[in-house]
Amino acid sequence: MTIHLIYNGQFGEDFSDKLELVSQDNIITYHHEQLDIDFIAENMSSDSKVVVVQSGLKIGHEKVLAKLFKQLSIRWTSVYLGPRFLRVGPLIASDSSPCFDCSSKRYIANPGSQGLATLEYFVDNSKEHKSMFEFHGYLPSTVMMAVSESIRQLTQCNVSGGFIRKVDLLSCEVTDASTISIHGCECNHHKTIEPADRFHSQLKQEISFLFAREG
Repeated sequence: MTIHLIYNGQFGEDFSDKLELVSQDNIITYHHEQLDIDFIAENMSSDSKVVVVQSGLKIGHEKVLAKLFKQLSIRWTSVYLGPRFLRVGPLIASDSSPCFDCSSKRYIANPGSQGLATLEYFVDNSKEHKSMFEFHGYLPSTVMMAVSESIRQLTQCNVSGGFIRKVDLLSCEVTDASTISIHGCECNHHKTIEPADRFHSQLKQEISFLFAREG
């Protein structure tokens, strides 16, 4: 198995070093500043596994990468280090999980921390992404934790698509969650009745029942 690591910042470099130490797989690394989508596409296959590591600011290529990974049916996960939380996931597992767009929208709608959401909004909308936004106050154990969880998500079949693990770096509290597809997205495989038809038929029955009861 080949693990492709796409990263930025010092945390990403430390992640890369630890990954090469603990993993027996072939590791190929890319720094986001030299990111060549065509080159990545040429070096990946459906057997590849990918980790995207972000430290302090977003790489900005995620949507393009997500589209590529979807075309190649690649299993991938992302790691984000914030001022207080470490997040590993969501795991995107080809056709068996919510897509990247659904996961992103779910996370933006439910960030779990108002401070983190505000920081991400500020960084994402900043005209200049400088190293001042990177967080350096992490422990070696935080890097190891991120590496171990990433490998677990990529290699263990019992970890379902959409899985997210978030660690509070102050309290050490671990929270596991699963992302679900947004209704109407093509990645939602649980479509049975068209939403409009279902709504109309149910509403018609409920209105008829209410009028009959009131009459």
